[in-house]
Amino acid sequence: MEETENWLGYKVMAHCRPKIVRAHNIRDSKIVASEKHIDPTRLHETILDLGTLEEAYHKIFDESVAIYNAKQKRKDRRIDNYLETILNDQRQGKHKNLKADGSRKPAYELLIQLGRVRNCPDDTTAAEVLKDFCDFIPKKYPCIVPIGIYLHGDEFSIDEETGNRLTSPTHIHFDFVYVAHQGKGVKTGMPLQASLSGALREMGFVTGKGGTAQQKFEEAVRHALQDFAEERGLKIDRTPGERHQHKEKPVYQQMMDNRKKQERLKIQEAEISQANKEIKEQHLNLSNKENDLNRDKQLFDTTKLKIDAYTKIKNEVKKNNLSIDSEIQVFSNDRSKDFSTRLNRFISNVKKIITSVTTELNFYKAAFERFWHKRSSDFRKLAELMDRNHCIDFDDYNRKFHNGLLDYQLAKKQQIQQQHAEKKNQIENDFDIER
Repeated sequence: MEETENWLGYKVMAHCRPKIVRAHNIRDSKIVASEKHIDPTRLHETILDLGTLEEAYHKIFDESVAIYNAKQKRKDRRIDNYLETILNDQRQGKHKNLKADGSRKPAYELLIQLGRVRNCPDDTTAAEVLKDFCDFIPKKYPCIVPIGIYLHGDEFSIDEETGNRLTSPTHIHFDFVYVAHQGKGVKTGMPLQASLSGALREMGFVTGKGGTAQQKFEEAVRHALQDFAEERGLKIDRTPGERHQHKEKPVYQQMMDNRKKQERLKIQEAEISQANKEIKEQHLNLSNKENDLNRDKQLFDTTKLKIDAYTKIKNEVKKNNLSIDSEIQVFSNDRSKDFSTRLNRFISNVKKIITSVTTELNFYKAAFERFWHKRSSDFRKLAELMDRNHCIDFDDYNRKFHNGLLDYQLAKKQQIQQQHAEKKNQIENDFDIER
């Protein structure tokens, strides 16, 4: 942006919220694919990442938990998982807004940014200042423990009037845990504790005139960023937002535009709600089809196991030249074993012979079911199919056919699986977009 005499400088944003979307911050591939306002070719950098929230809590608090547990004589007072203890805390903080969520939050996020869409520093300058400021934050506010720092310069919006792409200012998601120290921010318990009120009190921020402790902290960070940027040569606009006693024409036009946008948004929300309903129905249908597919697969696997077992028996009978006559002779002539052992062996081998014969007859029955109605063209196709699948003989072809191993069977199975996977991915992506 060109600087003019009336140019006031860059606005600064430092917004604190108890909402962390790590998949968005680390630029997870699925998120990037579903969030259409991200340009993966532009700047994005993971400066710090302690892993999942549970992994971060282990790194920060495990030593403190161990010290605390060692002093507890009663097992029911020991802490197994500190993050779960925080999440299961039923206490509610006090809020003027009765609808506000006063539950205990395990972590927070500072969103810090220099400038706005049409008035911001270049990416390199903004990134350098913001990254240095992230090193400065824990030093100035020692009860802030960062668990993830992510630089984003790859987001954009679309100008509704021109349809042009507007690159969003480079910004940083600074994810952190409020940590209070026993004897300073908190009186009892673990040496280190995740406590918003305790940490803020320890750093000198208390609720009273001028706002809540958290609001005062957020304002302090914003002023600190303003000072930090100015010390590095950036001009910062510190003027408060304008207040209008009456609606002048530009303001009124903007108000009307906003109202139209809200109406369009309601229509879009209704359409999204309907689409979401349809997606859920598709997801249910897909789940039913997936269950059917799994059931068919289990049936196929069971059948294959039976066929493999019958084939093994048949090969054993063939290899040992077993027949009922030969087994009668062995039973009668082999006197080296007692009668009971010879009888059990005779019965077992006769069962194998009968199973082998039955299995082979079933194969031939299935193979020749329509044999007598075949035409010469059918035999030519069969010969080509056997050659293409490297079948040694018709028995080999018949075995591959019943096991679904012929090339056209494998191709069909692969096509069905691919269609199923594509449909499932499409529905999952649609759900990601809705969320």
